[in-house]
Amino acid sequence: WIYVPFHVQDMVDAALGSHLQDMHVRIVDVTDATPHLLYDGGRRVPHPAFTRSSTVDVYGRKWRFDFASPPLTDEVPGLRTLQGTLALGLIAALLLYGVAFTLARTGTRAREIAGRLTEEFRRSEVRFRAAMQYSAIGKALVDSRDCIVDVNPAFAAMFGRRPDAIVGLPFESLFDLREGESLARNDGDGVWRAMRRFHRPDGTTRHVHLTYSPIPGNIGQDVAGLLQMEDVTERLLAEARVHALNRTLEARVALRTRELMRANQELESFAYSVSHDLRAPLRAIDGFSRILAERYAERLDDPGRDYLSRVRRAATRMGELIDSMLQLARLSRSALKVETVNLSRVASEVIEELTVSEPTRNLDVRVQPGLDVEGDATLLRNLLQNLIGNAWKFTRDRDPAVIEFGLTSGGEYFVRDNGAGFAQDYVDKLFRPFQRLHTEEHFAGHGIGLATVRRIVERHGGTIRAEGAVGEGATFYFTLPGPTEL
Repeated sequence: WIYVPFHVQDMVDAALGSHLQDMHVRIVDVTDATPHLLYDGGRRVPHPAFTRSSTVDVYGRKWRFDFASPPLTDEVPGLRTLQGTLALGLIAALLLYGVAFTLARTGTRAREIAGRLTEEFRRSEVRFRAAMQYSAIGKALVDSRDCIVDVNPAFAAMFGRRPDAIVGLPFESLFDLREGESLARNDGDGVWRAMRRFHRPDGTTRHVHLTYSPIPGNIGQDVAGLLQMEDVTERLLAEARVHALNRTLEARVALRTRELMRANQELESFAYSVSHDLRAPLRAIDGFSRILAERYAERLDDPGRDYLSRVRRAATRMGELIDSMLQLARLSRSALKVETVNLSRVASEVIEELTVSEPTRNLDVRVQPGLDVEGDATLLRNLLQNLIGNAWKFTRDRDPAVIEFGLTSGGEYFVRDNGAGFAQDYVDKLFRPFQRLHTEEHFAGHGIGLATVRRIVERHGGTIRAEGAVGEGATFYFTLPGPTEL
């Protein structure tokens, strides 16, 4: 055994010398389980560029040598420039990639848009061609020289020619133009309309309405405008007939007015004749029947007196019918005196008058208050007298008798009762003169009251209707217009 002691610190410092200024060196004995530091010297750097460890056998011992270089900036002075260049190159590469990607997307979108526009143009062309081909209005395409480029079948049919015989002609040559007249455009936007006429090959003259509109396009394009033509010959002929009819209308109205006046005069004369000429025989019948009954009653047996009584009743009824007819005729001739009428008060007064005549009746009367209308007070009182009088008459067998007057939510006035009613199948007969749904023996009357009611309502511009059922009563609905409608 040879034992040679030495100091590791002095040995390494002496061996490496000035190299320790550029690196950091550590020597660790790792022979045993617990490493033992033998040397730690040189330049200490926080962030070395390179590090390296190496283990060697030294005379039966294992030593680990750890080396650490100076920072990267010291080892490679031009690295910062290289890093800047690399960063700039990366940025430029990213920008170029973005530009290339954008161009690629733009190209794709451009192709999509171009394809969509192409398809839309194709569809637009198909629609335009379909509109040209199947339109009932004549259509023609003209070029910048106002020559026809294309026409649809309706355009050619109006002229009675084949389409190929019209293409290439100046469209002004197709019409009859007066001297100095032209179809030149005269509107600021190039759109103009005109009425023109032409002669067909069969000799007939047609009148058409023209509409010209320019079609935007490049200079020199073969299509410059759209000419639309509508045949208005029949319309002009109809207008001419209407004008001719209007010229004679005044004379016809005057003629009809004179005829109406004569008819009214004849009706008035008839009314006077009925009033005067028929009443005298009736008075004679009634008077002589009464004298016969008073003076010769003892000479007549019971059937004779009954026959005489029937004659007098028939004469009286005939007089009442004449009065009803005259009253109905006067309703058509008298002028309306429009004023505010409280129908609720009028209805109450009519019911009160009827109650005085039969005070023993058990009544349930319901009159809605505050029903004001504009109309002729006399006629409206007559209307309610007839309607409420009918309700009074046909409820004589009811206990209590219900009579109601009011206004529905729909704006219809009504008179309702719980009387005998009528079959709805015969409702159309109610408002006709002398039409009765009940016999004289059951309910007296002349069959003129509801006809009078209808005439009064219609003179006020309203309508009337009825609803009923046999044994369940009846309801009469009528409308009256507002004051501005009379």
